[in-house]
Amino acid sequence: MFKKLFSWFSGKASEDNASDKANNNGHSDDQQHTTLQAQNNQANTHSVTDREFTEETQTKAFVDEPDDNSIQSDSVNEKSSECDEQIKPVTETQETFDQSPEAPLSVTKEETFVFAANLTLYTSLDVLQQHGKQTAELPEASISKKEGEWLKAADFALRVDENGMLKSDIGFVKEAEYLAFLRACREVVESNLGYEEKLKDLSAKMEENPLWHSWGQKKLKNKEDWISDLIIKEETRVITGLSLANAKTLFNQGYTSLSAIATAPEEVLTSLPRVGKKTLENIRQAAS
Repeated sequence: MFKKLFSWFSGKASEDNASDKANNNGHSDDQQHTTLQAQNNQANTHSVTDREFTEETQTKAFVDEPDDNSIQSDSVNEKSSECDEQIKPVTETQETFDQSPEAPLSVTKEETFVFAANLTLYTSLDVLQQHGKQTAELPEASISKKEGEWLKAADFALRVDENGMLKSDIGFVKEAEYLAFLRACREVVESNLGYEEKLKDLSAKMEENPLWHSWGQKKLKNKEDWISDLIIKEETRVITGLSLANAKTLFNQGYTSLSAIATAPEEVLTSLPRVGKKTLENIRQAAS
């Protein structure tokens, strides 16, 4: 009987254990099912939340984007306006320059040419008369460089200092006064008067002019020789090869005009230093 009771208790215990195990397994399955369902719910919640967040973010970004672009556009417009303000003066200047017509050469003072004669007693009267003449076009070279040249108006004005004084071969003088003095002297030198009359008239002209008293007597040791040299040089300037020294010798011998020298005896002319066949021929042709 004891064995039967033991067997019955053992069987009952086994059934209870099996039942408990089944219950435990069921409970475990319920817990696992509950846990899995909770995880799924959480995942779904995150998914929905993430989706909602993403949609909200995109929507916000989409809504905010025009504002950013607007701000950026305003900034660019402001910078562009500043640049336009800076460029505007230059553009206006360029437009003004482009629209300005080119001034003709004949109108612009800086491009006007003025003749400047070499103000000396050795410059011919016709050249002195052209001093200060203006023209819009540069003339062809028709005057010796020794007697004068054409200058631009600005360069011509620079010949005179701030006090109106001109630097000449006799020092600083007033241009107008010196020019008048030179013209008066050249009128005598180039006249048809005889040699002796020229000496007399030219000496008188110089004595009358204050320039002679201020520089002439100091500059020249012998006024008569200087005046005679000026007249002789002018009288014989057309004879190529005849020096001033030989011309003075002929004048001292009584050949005091161009025609008298041109017709002088050959032995008189050939006796002069450095007067050969070519110079003799030039002397003969001078009177023709």
